[in-house]
Amino acid sequence: YYGTAPLAGHQGPADVLVGSHKGVECRFYFDPADGRLLALEMFPDEESDPCEVYFSDYGGKDGRSPPGRMVVRFGDETFATLRIEGFKAEEKGED
Repeated sequence: YYGTAPLAGHQGPADVLVGSHKGVECRFYFDPADGRLLALEMFPDEESDPCEVYFSDYGGKDGRSPPGRMVVRFGDETFATLRIEGFKAEEKGED
């Protein structure tokens, strides 16, 4: 747990979790009120700008609340805006 931090476009601080794997750090920003993932930042190395992914337009379906929109940014540029039309989650059986 990193703590709380401001997030552009979100009122109030977000809860932040940090994870790293093989030198790549990711920060996950959650809304403290409802626990939804608001954004993630991935830092490929210490000298690079992060890749940022913002999640929004959450909707309930089949007891789940997947995001309906993702905006991917790098530096000052928007790389892609994605509309999510479907979501499928399956339970993995034991091996």
